Amino acid sequence: MDPKKINDSLLFLAEVIRLEGYIMKENLQGAAVSNKDTHILSRIENSYKKLFPDRKVSKHLIVMLYPQNKKITKIVDSQNNSLRFHYDAKGRLTFIRPLKNFNIKSKYQIYSDKSYFSLNILVDKNGLIATSSEIHSTSYATIQIYNRRLMENLVSKFKIPYGIGSKKSYIIDLPYDLNRLSNKQLAIIFDVIISCEGCVFYGKAKGDRVLKIKLASENYLEKISQLFESVGIRPQPIRRTTDGLFILDIRKRKNFKKIYNFMTLTSKKKFSILKEIVTSYSSKRFAHYEADKNYLKFLNQKSFSAGELARLLKRSENVTKRALNRLFESGYLNQKQKKFGKNIRPSSVYSLNHKGKIFLSTHL
Repeated sequence: MDPKKINDSLLFLAEVIRLEGYIMKENLQGAAVSNKDTHILSRIENSYKKLFPDRKVSKHLIVMLYPQNKKITKIVDSQNNSLRFHYDAKGRLTFIRPLKNFNIKSKYQIYSDKSYFSLNILVDKNGLIATSSEIHSTSYATIQIYNRRLMENLVSKFKIPYGIGSKKSYIIDLPYDLNRLSNKQLAIIFDVIISCEGCVFYGKAKGDRVLKIKLASENYLEKISQLFESVGIRPQPIRRTTDGLFILDIRKRKNFKKIYNFMTLTSKKKFSILKEIVTSYSSKRFAHYEADKNYLKFLNQKSFSAGELARLLKRSENVTKRALNRLFESGYLNQKQKKFGKNIRPSSVYSLNHKGKIFLSTHL
């Protein structure tokens, strides 16, 4: 398929449905997408309205409870209306509410045979649907599009398989001529896969930074990897998991900066983590900044050997030793040899020096 003929709104809609949604099998009449992220759902609605201004979408809130030993007898909303609900084969209770928009703020009373409790659902600062209750519960929203002509186009030209479940997940593919995608189109594709399926992780204690994408379709993920490389982003080789899925990892400072500068993610939460990762690489900070700062905090209290500090932090001794040697070479630590027994070889013991204390005091 020639990407130059594809409208940006249509491209976003197609790629979200490819990854997150499903096309209803009977007569290809519509598609549905479910997610906790209201920013993604709102953009789906806005993209559809740009393509079909006179057509409407259907929106619903799906709420699931895990009552365990509690027998739920009644659920009422804030207007004291009783709601219908049902149990599935796994014992989960589900009820569905129509939505006018994705500015969700709902409160329900759940009655059991012995007591009652509240269930509150709202959208948090990152646009994610959050559920709070005494009983284990979760919720998400779904958007449904009924447009047979559009669905036929998505199946025939965009090669999106109909249906839902593992069969669809393993056969998704990118039907485009990869060499003819514009940077704007690449940004849309990257945004969809990261916002919908990506995990952006920043572990400050150990300085871990990774963008992880996990999918069932190896072919699709290989093409995504090629597209990243085409704009100078270097993913690690795709690896297979024990459960038959495939993972693409992206690490390193230059890759994160290129992703951050290349696009704005629809997922506000993931984009804020990405921004935090990028800003953690300040020119005034040395490598592995957060993890090294953690070492300095402990060494500010007393001297440690690499083995002692590794056991205290529950980290590998080799990793800890490399970090301490790096800090010593950077001039933040003193090092001396100490014997811990008659027949034991001397070990290096590290302590925080004046330069290290100044650095720590100005970066806490």
